[in-house]
Amino acid sequence: MHKDILIEESVIALGGEILELYYRAKQGEIIFLVDTENWIGFKDSPPILVPKLTEEFMDKVILRAGGKRLDYISKEMKKNADYIIGDYIFELKILEEERLFNESVKTKLADLLGNPETKNVSLNHQDIPADKYNLYLNIFRKPIQDAIKSASKQIKSTKEILNNDKLKGGIIFINNGTTSTPPEIFIECVNRSIKNNTSQIDTSITICNWLETNGFDSHFMYQKHPSEPIGIQQIIAEAFDNEMDAFMNHWGRSGFPQTEEMLDPLFNISYEKYGIVFTRYGSY
Repeated sequence: MHKDILIEESVIALGGEILELYYRAKQGEIIFLVDTENWIGFKDSPPILVPKLTEEFMDKVILRAGGKRLDYISKEMKKNADYIIGDYIFELKILEEERLFNESVKTKLADLLGNPETKNVSLNHQDIPADKYNLYLNIFRKPIQDAIKSASKQIKSTKEILNNDKLKGGIIFINNGTTSTPPEIFIECVNRSIKNNTSQIDTSITICNWLETNGFDSHFMYQKHPSEPIGIQQIIAEAFDNEMDAFMNHWGRSGFPQTEEMLDPLFNISYEKYGIVFTRYGSY
């Protein structure tokens, strides 16, 4: 397009991938090399988004795993858990709250990490000082703690509805792509909260899914915890993988339809407090 002149000596000096692609081009292969650092895509071609994980999707996962949805009407108006599979009652909790949009959270993080000697502070968990990491985690735990307390009550009431106190309790957490809480933070908050906030939950499964994009290419990923599931965890984890494969194949064959329930890509979140800019960068 610009008739730029390629200087072979410069390409050879660079070496690596650039040189490899150059030699392939000399042999007649057509090569496009795009610098994506500031790539925002074509104006009329937004990146393909991916559907969120929904309760309906998890219904299919549990059915594939040999369980079923619990739909009971309690005369005492007790709220039951979502699923029963084998001798386990499972409650599903889907969290999508961006904690960094919460003013209280912003203030707590600024008080914890603010330093008058710097004008910019990274909120990415890899950059948090070791002596402040536990306090940093606690700031993100509240919605997870609340969900676990709610699930614990639902599991207990379900045992009463079914008149079976020998059933075990479990919780399935879905983190739908929040920039504020990457998998490492979310999973650690779940583990600590279950340990400290309930005796009704005997097992848990956490699934974090997220979408990263440079404005043109999109990369969808998900991570399950525990990474080496056993027993009922393994049954549900395998059912999840199989249902995800089936869903993605169907979605692709349908032309990647974009609906209202799409997963937002990760993005940078910044705010200013005490004259300091605090930033959580949109990449895990």
